[in-house]
This record gives sequence, structure tokens and C-alpha cells, in this order.
Amino acid sequence: MCSRFIMYKDFINAHSEYDKFFVTDIRDVIFQGDIFASYEGNFLAYSTTKYTIQTSAYDSQWVRNIFSEEDYQQIKDNRVICAGMIFGTRAEMIIVLTKMIEFFQRETVWGDDQAVLNYLIYAKQLPIENIVTSEVETGSFINLGVIGTPHVGFVNGDKILREDGGIPAVVHQWTGYDYGINFVNEFYRAKEFQPDEKFTDTRCALEQVFCLAQVKNWDAATKFFMKYVFGADNLNIYAEKFVKLWTNILDIYAPQHFDAELLIMTLKKIIVSTFGPTVNIKQLDNFYSLYVRTKNFALPINTSFKIWMVMYLRQFAVIFHQNKMFDPALICIARIFEIGLPIGADVYLLQAEIYRAAGKKAEALAAYEKAIDAT
Repeated sequence: MCSRFIMYKDFINAHSEYDKFFVTDIRDVIFQGDIFASYEGNFLAYSTTKYTIQTSAYDSQWVRNIFSEEDYQQIKDNRVICAGMIFGTRAEMIIVLTKMIEFFQRETVWGDDQAVLNYLIYAKQLPIENIVTSEVETGSFINLGVIGTPHVGFVNGDKILREDGGIPAVVHQWTGYDYGINFVNEFYRAKEFQPDEKFTDTRCALEQVFCLAQVKNWDAATKFFMKYVFGADNLNIYAEKFVKLWTNILDIYAPQHFDAELLIMTLKKIIVSTFGPTVNIKQLDNFYSLYVRTKNFALPINTSFKIWMVMYLRQFAVIFHQNKMFDPALICIARIFEIGLPIGADVYLLQAEIYRAAGKKAEALAAYEKAIDAT
């Protein structure tokens, strides 16, 4: 994350023809006006969110990772400054970027760019006379924050407005709110979007999946997600994160127009491509949650799919049992019961064997009795 500030500085030094520079994140930023008309004279401007450093779990930890407890106490009551957007004139930008880069060269903690920027400004470490705050309620470039922070903007026609009714030139982190997502989907995304396989790194692939979902091209969205986002190279490291992202897509779109049969196909593809001899209980719970979400959407789940789920859960239980992972094995059995199909003797026998191997004799006996009753 920090290398971008080195590139910002190199770009500014290489372009003497420009007086003002606005450096910004990309994926979650939209432009609604001319940001360069916002300020006159020499200045450095930054945007704040509605929460303070102390009330942000991430930011408070980032600051404490780098700076002393005394430094943290000094700045903790200030609003969080977002490092995703910084605006200023040439000399002022060079000053702040140089100071930030000095910290980066001796610190390697993820998230330190934002912590450093907050410290430099609030601890008054920058020799800059005119430092301007773009507040989320009134500023020319605003940061809506992340999910869970107070609602600050609202939509009027083709613009996101500030709380004071004005139109900010730039809006950052619109992704944190349904109204922001719906707004961008309506006014910014191409209605006939087609995926481009030249841009398939994880972030670009995810953005293309969202675009495909918006135009209801669920088949392409599923294939793109499976091929470029949930590929084998990413599976072990990012499995939980990707499941969460995919279920977020379902949360946004499924209640309106998601094809239930395609969702079932997607679940099958994900589970088949993921589970194997290295399956672990965390992955199992992540993917079982997709099945639960399908039920919560009241989408039709046919009996054949339920049988398929039972078959795989039984297979996972056997794998766990063979590896003496008894608790995960029993969770698999419990999941089978939750699906609601009639339970055969084989499932009760497997449950009894797991209990017996785990040293739970009474539970094993009860499971054996149920196996007899089921025959």
C-alpha cells in the first residue's frame, strides 16, 4: 500500500506543468465535479470520516503498531483522516509525501500509511501553513466511511449529496452503503457490460463480477468468479474472504432477481472445487453458510440438491473421523440433520463410530440405537 506514495512523489517531480495534485484510491471513488476548482493559493487538504481514531478498531491498532502510547493518546480523539485521498499544491504535496515515505522506509506494518498521515497532521509534524480539512458534512471531497458508521449522504437524481445538501466533487467509499451501491450501479456502470480477460487480477476480477451481477449476467458472473477470484492459487489463503464477498453479492442482488437454479449450480461448483482431502472445519462452515443463505432467501431447493449436500457432508465427516478430528466430524453430522431429509442408518452408524472413537460411550450407544430404528 505504501509504494503508491513513492510513485505519487515521482509523478509530481516529473510534471512541473501542474500546480495542484489530487491523489486518490480508484475502485470506490466517483467524481461529481471539478475538484481542482475547490481551493485557491497554497494548501494541503485531506478528508475525514465520522468516527474518531479511538472508536475505529483498525485505525487505533495501526497507530499503536507504529507510534508510542503517548503519541496515540495525543491524537486518538480526532476524526480519522483517510489516506485514500490527499489534495494539495506542489510544494505541500512534496512535503507530506516525503515525510510519509521516511516512515515507510523503517516501518512495514500493513495500514501504516493511514496511521502515519493521521500522526503527521494531528501531531503537527508538517511545516505547512495552510492545512485544510474536507469534512464529510461540508467538504468538497468526502469519505462516506465504511459499513457500520453513521449514514451521511443521500441521493438526489444523479448526485450523492452531503448532509448540508451540497454536491461534493468527489465521493470516496460509496461501497459502504446500499444507497451508494445502487446509485453507482444506476448511473456509472455500463448496462451492457462484458468481462475483459486482460484484467483478471483479483481486485479487477471482483469488480467485473459486480458489474456482471448488476446487468444480471449471472452465468458469466459465476464463471468469472470461479475462474479468476476463487482459483486454486487463491484458495487456501483467501477462502473465507472470497466466500464473504460472494455472499455479499448475493445479499445485494439475490432477493430481487437471482436465479435459484444458478445459485444452486454456483454452490455445487464452489464446494466441488474447494473441498478435498485437506478440508477444514472453517471452510466447511463458510460454505455451509451459502446453503443457509439460499434457504433464507426462500429460494427453491430441490430434493436432489439436498441429497447432494448430505452426500458431501457425510464424506467430510469421514475425512475428519479418519484424521481423529472428532468435533468437526460431529458438526458435519449435525449439518446433515439440519438439512431435514430422512436420516438413514448409515449416518447414525457413522455418528456412533465417531462418538465411540472420541470416548463418548453413552452418545455412541444412543446413536447405535437410532441406527437400529432406522433400518
